Amino acid sequence: MVNRFRMSLVAVLVAIAVIASACSDDSSTAAEGATGTEAAYIDSVEAISTEMGTTIEDAFDSAFENSEGRSFEQLLPGYSVALGTAISAELDALAQIEALDPPAAFETDHERIIEASRGRIEALTRQQAAADTGDTELIAQIDLELGSIMRDVLADLSPELTSYVVTTDRGDAAAVLFGDLDAEETEYLDAVATGWDEFNRRNRAFTETLQQSYSSNELLLLALLDAGAGEAFAAVRTVIVGIDPPPSYVEGHARLLAYLDEAVALDTTIAEAAETGNVVAFEVANYDLSLAGGRYSLEAPASLVAVNSDPANLVPPDDLPAAAYGEALWQSLQRFRILALERQVGSGVFPIVSDDKLAEAMALVLPTNIELTEESVAVIEALAPPAEFQAGHDRILAYLRGLIELRQSILQAATAGDLETLQTYGVLGGFAADRAETELWCAALADLGDDPIEPITATFFRPFAGGSLDRLCPAG
Repeated sequence: MVNRFRMSLVAVLVAIAVIASACSDDSSTAAEGATGTEAAYIDSVEAISTEMGTTIEDAFDSAFENSEGRSFEQLLPGYSVALGTAISAELDALAQIEALDPPAAFETDHERIIEASRGRIEALTRQQAAADTGDTELIAQIDLELGSIMRDVLADLSPELTSYVVTTDRGDAAAVLFGDLDAEETEYLDAVATGWDEFNRRNRAFTETLQQSYSSNELLLLALLDAGAGEAFAAVRTVIVGIDPPPSYVEGHARLLAYLDEAVALDTTIAEAAETGNVVAFEVANYDLSLAGGRYSLEAPASLVAVNSDPANLVPPDDLPAAAYGEALWQSLQRFRILALERQVGSGVFPIVSDDKLAEAMALVLPTNIELTEESVAVIEALAPPAEFQAGHDRILAYLRGLIELRQSILQAATAGDLETLQTYGVLGGFAADRAETELWCAALADLGDDPIEPITATFFRPFAGGSLDRLCPAG
């Protein structure tokens, strides 16, 4: 729940749409060919943008600090404060932008930036009022507006400026994904976002259900069924199947519909499991559903996936070292992270599920997980790293092989119903084997921190959703 609403932070930061560059070296390169007046304008707006982006990001980081285990409703007071900070920062930046005298080449872009900023301020002001009254439905609707503003302004800015859109990884990625869209493409993505908002709206009912106390798994599952289990993806598909994609998104739209067809079928299994009180079937079907979503995110156009995902997870960082090797390793680690690292038994949904049932579910899904990890090892083994990256390359492989060995041990214990052994890997009632797997992850992160390969692996080692580096690796 919290992660869904934190996407408004992404929208705020990404949609700022003022010219910014990551550092002075990048600025001088990107401004090559500009006149002195144009370069001065770029530098001025960059400074304004950087200050505003930092202020807003810090405010939302503070609002979502220690958010794990808390509902979004519980975080609304801090969220409202962060929105107030964002509005003030936007107003200050707008005043400074309006005071600039743009060169002729940037006059249209200058007006578009001002128009977008005013639209965002108005939307954020309404969103803060919604936060103050606890209207999470309206907050989500305004998130859609902010996303549309973001895509519109990125599509309208001159090509010379889109690479400067906002600091932060999310802003850079969004500029890549949405900077070249035309009006028809932007309208299509807005329509798709409306479909996903229907899913998110229904998902909030599940969150509210899970916040209640139940005396048995069966009662919890029935409550989830009453909240609409098995219906969310069908509702999304009803919206999206009626959308007519532009030519550039025909194949991507077909892939989205294929994913939704698969998700609807799995959702039906989930509803049947809830109706019969079969927690194992419920867990396994949710795992399969998560895996289907991961495959879709890897196979569909990144700009289409980014409508409902973090753009920073979809675009390789700029200037990856080692050219073809660097991008190939980044893509391999990205695939592994999406399919095999973050797709686990959803045991955190069931705080009262018995350990034997959880072990049964683990025994059913771990073979697929191990196979995906083995596939990643095979792909990375086939890469030929430059000499200076060999040590880091070997460390990544050692981590993956260690993870395979660990998961094979967990699978053996789960298959045998050996709960005592399973409990040595982590607390079963939460993320199964969390402690043991996280220790491997943290050790690899520590070893690669100063390695030349670190710019390639940095995205892979970004903390998991809902966690912070300090919490995951307290000794690091």
